[in-house]
Amino acid sequence: YLVAFFLTWLIVISWYSFNYEYSEHFGIVFGFGFVFFVLFYLTFLGYKLLHKEPFEGLDIVMVLANSIVFYSLGYNLLDIQEWESYLGLYTLFHALIHGVMGIVIYRQKDIDRSIFYLVSGMVLVFVTLSIPVQLDGNWVSLLWLGEALVLFWIGRTKQLPIYEKIAYPVLLLAFVSLLQDWNQAYYGGLYFEDDITRFTSLLNITFLTSLLFIGGLGYLNWLHYNKKYTPAFIKGGDEDTLVSLGLTGLFLVVTYFAFSQEIGYYWEGRFLASAPEVATGIYNNDHNYDFRILKYFWQFLYFTGFISLLLALNTVRFQRKLLGVLALCMSAAGLLFFLTAGLYDLSELRESYLLADFAGEKIPDWYALGLRYLGYVFVAMMLAFAHRQLKQLFEKQQYRIPFELTLSVTLLWVASSELLHWLDLGDAEDSYKLALTIFWGIYALGLSAIGIWKGKKHLRVAAIVLFGVTLIKLFFYDLADLSTLSKTVVFVSLGILLLLISFLYNKFKGMMEE
Repeated sequence: YLVAFFLTWLIVISWYSFNYEYSEHFGIVFGFGFVFFVLFYLTFLGYKLLHKEPFEGLDIVMVLANSIVFYSLGYNLLDIQEWESYLGLYTLFHALIHGVMGIVIYRQKDIDRSIFYLVSGMVLVFVTLSIPVQLDGNWVSLLWLGEALVLFWIGRTKQLPIYEKIAYPVLLLAFVSLLQDWNQAYYGGLYFEDDITRFTSLLNITFLTSLLFIGGLGYLNWLHYNKKYTPAFIKGGDEDTLVSLGLTGLFLVVTYFAFSQEIGYYWEGRFLASAPEVATGIYNNDHNYDFRILKYFWQFLYFTGFISLLLALNTVRFQRKLLGVLALCMSAAGLLFFLTAGLYDLSELRESYLLADFAGEKIPDWYALGLRYLGYVFVAMMLAFAHRQLKQLFEKQQYRIPFELTLSVTLLWVASSELLHWLDLGDAEDSYKLALTIFWGIYALGLSAIGIWKGKKHLRVAAIVLFGVTLIKLFFYDLADLSTLSKTVVFVSLGILLLLISFLYNKFKGMMEE
């Protein structure tokens, strides 16, 4: 039968490749192809079923090859006939054939169960394949997700590990399809077309698909962490398995980007519509790029809120160390972004407000002047939850020093930015060197006082370092442009601050030694 298989399909494919006429031979090729497919299918399986012999590797290869050859032949026939609308039905027809065979095999007794699993796998393969063949876009993602949910539920609740294992690659396919949906909806054609048809943010099929995907992943995670059921890979439901990390990570990734992309899409639309004339191409230099800044900053606010919520839930309910460490790393990255790019972008908004020379749509004044304070609130919230997470995961001595130093640097950075902000609004930007130097000296004095009062050596050392940096800034940067009066003021001010710090060190020397 091996010789018959290879020669028969070789003859069919050769004739089809060189002599087929789609107007005359469609029924002949399809009819004989189906007969050969069924003949070899029954040949490969019949002997094993009748003699109840185990399935071998060659048998699996032959069953797969027979199905693939006939499916490919039929698919190409329908495609040439321009019957694309029937391709999905044709794929389901293959699933039905294997399904009928699976039922027959299931009713047999004392047979190798791997035969049933092979045929069932073929059913799932063709059902999965029929979705993108017949449909496109969001339906593919949702149906693949639904298939993964059904397989996972059967495998986990009915204790059939093979179904759960099949569910994971199907779930991965659904996620890849969702990524394609996102790319097409949020970025497709954006950089190549002048006339862009935009949809309403939050009220669109892509976002609805994302919400349904989030719901499905949430149910999968709930089922996975349910102690009533045993996972397919690890006995006992260990939370730190690769499967656990993958399911949890996938849920978090989809949840975050589903909303983040909607926020970015909304502000991108505002940017495209901001030109003095009707918004057209993305390369039009008349667009107001302040809307791009708002896009990135609102996405940052969402990021800090998301991380804060994740830290809060992990502290109170989940209490997973790996998740906590990951959230802490993300919060550190968010803080660094805010102190560098975030504050710089906010200063750009302030400059746009002061210039006010844009002819098109302008951003509201409260965005230019007040959005920074909303950012302060979100960053403070993220730091507060990060502190709680550090307190839960690490001992006091392990997290206290780096967290307090980070907090000190953050406060100094934000306060310095705020000082420059108000100097710029007050048209006193020429005094920023003098003001910053004096402010840093005062901050160093306050840091020293807190370090002495609370007995925190690291804060006292940080204060000394800051004062040293302030003096270096004064001598190598400030003095070149300061007037005589300004030089006198800054030297006297820093001298007084140094005397105060010296007084505190001498008065409370005994306390520090203790």
